[in-house]
Amino acid sequence: MNRGARGAKLLGEVLGSPLFASAPISFQGSVWMASARIAAKEKRTDDARKYLNQVVDANAPQAQAARAQLKALAS
Repeated sequence: MNRGARGAKLLGEVLGSPLFASAPISFQGSVWMASARIAAKEKRTDDARKYLNQVVDANAPQAQAARAQLKALAS
């Protein structure tokens, strides 16, 4: 996204949208992964884990990458 605060705000709006739950799982996974990256960058490790676990739990196409990032966060 490379949009700083504006990008984070937009991700928050997408996550809060009632339509998000009915979006394709690949899109949801992308949003969760982007949210996890921002959270990790901002040192919000618990939030990053939450988003990565949502990717894994939903078995999104990004699940393998999310598992790898979860392992990296644990280190």
